[in-house]
Amino acid sequence: MSVSDWRARAACATREPELFFPLGATGPARVHLEDAQRVCQACGVRAECLDWAISNGVDDGVWGGLSAAQRRSMKRRADRNREAAAERR
Repeated sequence: MSVSDWRARAACATREPELFFPLGATGPARVHLEDAQRVCQACGVRAECLDWAISNGVDDGVWGGLSAAQRRSMKRRADRNREAAAERR
């Protein structure tokens, strides 16, 4: 499936993009983040969106229902798990 295929079916396709790129993590930005994540919760292509953002190193915005900070945390956990698995070999 190409990027354009899943993006056309994304729940966010008809929303204002600014909602998915909050400026900061507190106050009104936190409200935007939570609103964006609610949109993502109901999205049928959430997994594809998250996979795309992670695969392409996207550092900003809400993708697949996760904030940039949440994706960074997910990546750090995966890196630690990979390192631990390599050490056990």
